[in-house]
Amino acid sequence: MEPRDVRKVHMAAGIGYSLGPLTPDQINCVHAMPLSVLAAAAAGLVDLNLLARQELANRGYDQRGIWVGYKTALAGYAAYLNAYDHSRRPERNHDQNDNNAAGRVGCA
Repeated sequence: MEPRDVRKVHMAAGIGYSLGPLTPDQINCVHAMPLSVLAAAAAGLVDLNLLARQELANRGYDQRGIWVGYKTALAGYAAYLNAYDHSRRPERNHDQNDNNAAGRVGCA
C-alpha cells in the first residue's frame, strides 16, 4: 500500500493528525521534525506538551497563543511547571542519552 493510500484509509476511518483543530498545512512542520525527536515522542521519552508550553512562554505567549509578555508568560509557565506531574517524565539514563545523541532512539 502506498503512503498516499494509507492517508486515505486514515482519513476515511476518522483517524490521523489532520482531523484536529488545525489544518494539515498548519502542522506540516511535523514532516520536518528529526526522526529521533518523533521516535522519542512516540516512545514517551519527550513530553511535547510541556515543550510547547515552554516555547510559548519563551516567546511571551500563554498556552492559548495570546501575547501576555515575557514576565507574565514565564510566570504562568512556572506555575504550570510547579503543578506538573513530574512522575510522567521518564528517567534518563546514560545509554539512552548516547543513543539519542547519535539519532538512534531505542537502539542498543
